[in-house]
Amino acid sequence: MVGVEKCGDAAVPTVGIYPNPSDGNFILSFSGDPEQVYSTEVYNAQGQKLYLSKGFQSMLDLSDRAPGVYFVNVEMDSKTVNLKVVVK
Repeated sequence: MVGVEKCGDAAVPTVGIYPNPSDGNFILSFSGDPEQVYSTEVYNAQGQKLYLSKGFQSMLDLSDRAPGVYFVNVEMDSKTVNLKVVVK
C-alpha cells in the first residue's frame, strides 16, 4: 500500500489507495510532503479525464460513477504514480 522506495541515498515517496475495490470512496495516502504533489487526476477506462485537483487530494469520491475500473494519476516533483481503482 504505502512505503518509501530507496533511490540511491534518497527516499522517494510513494502513494497508496484504499479500500480497493470500494463503493467509490477512496483514501489516498502519501509517504512524503504533500507540497511535492502537483496534481491528482482521475480517468475512466476510455481515457477521459473525470477529475483534476491541483496538489494532493487525500480523498476521492467516485460513488456517483458507474461500477468499473478507473485510473488515478498523482504527479509529483520526482515521478508520476499511476494507480488502478475499482468501483463496485
